[in-house]
This record gives sequence, structure tokens and C-alpha cells, in this order.
Amino acid sequence: MNRYRLFHITEFQYDGPVSESYNEVRLRPLQDEMQSCLSFRLSTEPASSTSSYLDFFGNWVHQFNILRDHRSLKIEAECVVLVHAPKPPSPDGMPLPQLAAMQEHLTDEFFDLLAERAGLSGSPNVIRHTVRTWLAEYNVPDQEADVFMGHRPEGTATRKLSSENTNPAYTDWPVTNM
Repeated sequence: MNRYRLFHITEFQYDGPVSESYNEVRLRPLQDEMQSCLSFRLSTEPASSTSSYLDFFGNWVHQFNILRDHRSLKIEAECVVLVHAPKPPSPDGMPLPQLAAMQEHLTDEFFDLLAERAGLSGSPNVIRHTVRTWLAEYNVPDQEADVFMGHRPEGTATRKLSSENTNPAYTDWPVTNM
């Protein structure tokens, strides 16, 4: 487990005096199975009192207002976060048909994040062909691979997998890095 101390500062400088400034921020880290927020402090200059609540997504929302005239606003957040060791993956893994059933949801929600973390770049089509090539290289049966890739199993033509449709930087990359 790793413990991190985080600091965040946001500053605003105004051209003239501002009054009745109403604000809300979401700066406190989430508390979930992957991390625990051990401490959190929010302060403003000029000083203000805050109220807080949990929003629909489980984020802490802190609200504050500054009624008197001010020409700048500084918001500081400080916290200590404990990152928990990830749970080991199931030794059995997830069957491809089960993963394929989740593909549309996972792609919509996590594609950009996963592509960035995996170091993938290029169009979704190039990445899709690269993944299909990996499945073929690991001898995943065509019908299972087609279902995983979102193709209908009936009437699916055999596709030629070649370097034309894949990014050469990824063809030697092990599937376990995904």
C-alpha cells in the first residue's frame, strides 16, 4: 500500500472588485476499494465557511461563498490518500463471450482511458484490427474472436489479418499488457 500527500491550488485574479462569489468544488478524492482518503482539508483566501454533500456519483461537493468585496480568490486542498493493493485477477479469467457481452458498455465508458494507459494511439479501427490480430496469434477460435470483436457469428466472412490493418508497434506486444 502506498500513501500519498496531495496538494491542489486554484487561484483567480479579477480585474476589479468581486462580491457575492458563490462556488462549489469537487477536490476530495473518492473513497472506494482502490483507495482511502485518510484526511482532507479545504481552505480559501479570503476565508469562508464550507458545507459539503455527496453527489449522485459519490463525489464530495464542497460549497462556499464570499460575500465581501475581493480582487482574488485562492482555493487550497490538501489530502492524504492510501492506495490499496489491487485485488489479484481471477485465475480463471473471464470467458471471451462474457467479455464480449460487455464490449459496447466498456468501449463507450473506458476506450479513451484504456487506449491512453496501454500506450495505444491511432484510430479505433487500427486498434480494433490490432486486437483482432492478437486474438488470432493466441489461437483464439475465430467464432469466439468474432463475438468478442462485436461481429455476428452467423455469416461472418473470414478476414485477412495483415500488417496493413495493424499498427506495427503493437503486433509484438503481449496481450497481457492490455
